[in-house]
Amino acid sequence: MYAGLDVAPDGCARSKRKEHLRKTEYLSKDGNIKTKKGITFNPFLKAKLLGVLGPSFLKSKSLYAEFYYGYKNRLISHPKHKEKSDMHRHNMANRYMIKRFIVDLYVEWRKLEGLPVSGEYAEEKLSISH
Repeated sequence: MYAGLDVAPDGCARSKRKEHLRKTEYLSKDGNIKTKKGITFNPFLKAKLLGVLGPSFLKSKSLYAEFYYGYKNRLISHPKHKEKSDMHRHNMANRYMIKRFIVDLYVEWRKLEGLPVSGEYAEEKLSISH
């Protein structure tokens, strides 16, 4: 969620669109509590992950590029995503690839710190095995 890779309540990728903004309360200079609408993620981090790291994985033909191409082929052949543009499917596959990287980063980091590693949500809660 912090990187903006979560899914918004409308089922779309998190963005700066009006329907994805959240109301938050803050203390103004004059001491009054006010509300404002704002984003819930770090836009700098999201830009670096999706705009720099993702294309780097594809250009270097890394292991994560296999996640990208596999997911993009599934999107192309799925009837639900037929009407979407190629760029839309590219962005969807790029987000998926970065999410897989973050899962692997989390697992390895926890191992290095000597902390317990819990299973993925799909495996633990939904009983979906890969």
